[in-house]
Amino acid sequence: MPQTGVKAEAGTGQGHVPLPASMSLKLKGQTGAQQYEAWKIFKFQFENYLLATKQDELPEERKCAILLHLLGVEVVQIYQSFNVTGNRTLEGVMQLFERYFSPQKNISLERNVFLSRRQRPGETLEAFFTDLKLLSSTCELSTLRDSLVKDIFILGLSEDNTYIRERLLEEGDKKTLNEIFDLARTIEMSKDKTKMDKMVFGVNKQQRKKPTSEKSKSQCNRCGYRVELPHVNCPAVKASCYKCTGKGHFSTMCRRKLVKKVSKKEVDQEEAAEGQEFFIGSVHANQSSWTAMAEVNKKLINVCLDTGAEANLLSHEEFRSIGLSDKIIKPTNCRLSSYGGTCIPTKGNGSRVYVGQKHFCITNHISRWFQEMNQFHVRVAETQVKSK
Repeated sequence: MPQTGVKAEAGTGQGHVPLPASMSLKLKGQTGAQQYEAWKIFKFQFENYLLATKQDELPEERKCAILLHLLGVEVVQIYQSFNVTGNRTLEGVMQLFERYFSPQKNISLERNVFLSRRQRPGETLEAFFTDLKLLSSTCELSTLRDSLVKDIFILGLSEDNTYIRERLLEEGDKKTLNEIFDLARTIEMSKDKTKMDKMVFGVNKQQRKKPTSEKSKSQCNRCGYRVELPHVNCPAVKASCYKCTGKGHFSTMCRRKLVKKVSKKEVDQEEAAEGQEFFIGSVHANQSSWTAMAEVNKKLINVCLDTGAEANLLSHEEFRSIGLSDKIIKPTNCRLSSYGGTCIPTKGNGSRVYVGQKHFCITNHISRWFQEMNQFHVRVAETQVKSK
């Protein structure tokens, strides 16, 4: 047999006609039904070849020789088992091969293979559809063939293609076999495009995020800016603070105003827990006075700022002088003690006291005198706090 791409020539009365490239019939590894399908395809191609090259007019012996040449060595051995004698014709040889390859069909088995066919992992829609049509060709389904192929195609789609199956079930009765297959491919391509668009959007969105280096920035304790530490080129290194006249920081970051570090205790309820003990003391500084005039109940009183105490005191005398009623004083079991440990007797716990138009803000360490708050507590003591 000539190799693929090498043309042999068969002489005729009208000149030389080239033989086709290799058309040998491959049988190895195929089942009986598959061999029969391969034989039918070869037979169709061979008859077309003779017709196209006008070699169908050649003598019968010569046409038989061309047939055996194109079938290949493997099939020639089968021909020799026929023990053909005398004059041979192309039709007679073809019938011998037809009987040989035509299997004793087990229709039940063929239909079982067809009906149980499912799309394999990684198998494309095209490959699955083509194999279903091939399997159905040996099942003798007659007019039901297209309808059953369509049903098995929809039923046999893999779990990854469940979304395609659901759509095809809606359109199954309205469309032909080929239309169902075209719709399945369209749905698959639409999903692939949507997935690709989401991937592109995700990449673009991720690119718009702030650089991760932003997370590593901290506030500089000299200038107050958020920078990556250490801040080598800090603008406050040579600056002078107008509050403490010190150098190396801006006034907004000055720490001299922190006279004493006071531990802050947050109170979430109106009354402190029973038996809680508070420390009361005063802090002296060499700087200016730490007192201020505050308007309480439309009257001015002199109050001491930032004593460093854990509770805030108001003398009973001043409490009455500003027109407040003892009715707002609630009993308390909180124990107040001075710096020396002396117990300070208390009248009770006051609430909802206002300073001017604002609520009176009482915290352990006051940085601003007036602040808006919903509620606060005032410790009312027998001992009068001296104003400076």
